[in-house]
Amino acid sequence: MPARTSAIAAVSLAAGATLEVALGDGAQLGNRGGAITLLDADGLKVDGVAYSAEQAGREGWTLTF
Repeated sequence: MPARTSAIAAVSLAAGATLEVALGDGAQLGNRGGAITLLDADGLKVDGVAYSAEQAGREGWTLTF
């Protein structure tokens, strides 16, 4: 399955801060778990997290990574 992407504007966050990101361009999170990877403007991985199918099954819940 090809990676689904959604571009966001450049932003800096303070330690402990949160950012809500609305997905676009057909990107969506899978219901069977998956990975979220943050890439810089050059396409290099900056950070990433993984989530499980159990976590994904909790519709409407906020996951903290």
